[in-house]
Amino acid sequence: GDPHEVVRENIRILALAVSGNTLDEKSVVCAPQIHSAIIRSVTEADRGSGVILPHGGEGDGFITDTPGVLLMIRVADCVPILYSARRSDGSYIVCATHAGWRGTVSGIAAEAIRRITDMGGELPSVRCAIGQAIHACCYEVGEDFCDAVASARGSEFARDHIERRAGKLYADVVKMNRTILLSAGVREEQIDI
Repeated sequence: GDPHEVVRENIRILALAVSGNTLDEKSVVCAPQIHSAIIRSVTEADRGSGVILPHGGEGDGFITDTPGVLLMIRVADCVPILYSARRSDGSYIVCATHAGWRGTVSGIAAEAIRRITDMGGELPSVRCAIGQAIHACCYEVGEDFCDAVASARGSEFARDHIERRAGKLYADVVKMNRTILLSAGVREEQIDI
């Protein structure tokens, strides 16, 4: 409900802070998030989309190999994952994803790794940072959640990532994403939680 000018100023402040005062809101790319596994490729032409220009489409992640493009995702309880990878020529690819439980079980983390390697990123150089998110200590879910996870990723995956305590079910979406990254070929030491 904040006015657009306030949101834009907050994005400007954030962009300056994370870029060492070299990039502002005109460099940021963001879009409405829809709890999917959609990752959009962005370039120089997309700078400012979703902030000072119309967004280029909904989705839950961005990937780029263009320096000076700031990828912005928004999270509350959902899992933010940042990725970087180096190509054989020394250039870099970066990616940012918003992994809500639907995006998680749809495999957005594996999709990010696939996209990175398709762009020439070397799998051994991949680094993943899983940020602050809700954990199994307090993410209470229902039977319908368990059924949806089992349907999407298999009952063993659901059992490994959803636990029953005192008659209630709790999901670990951070661990789910870690498992998916490992299944995509990322090694344990390449993942920071």
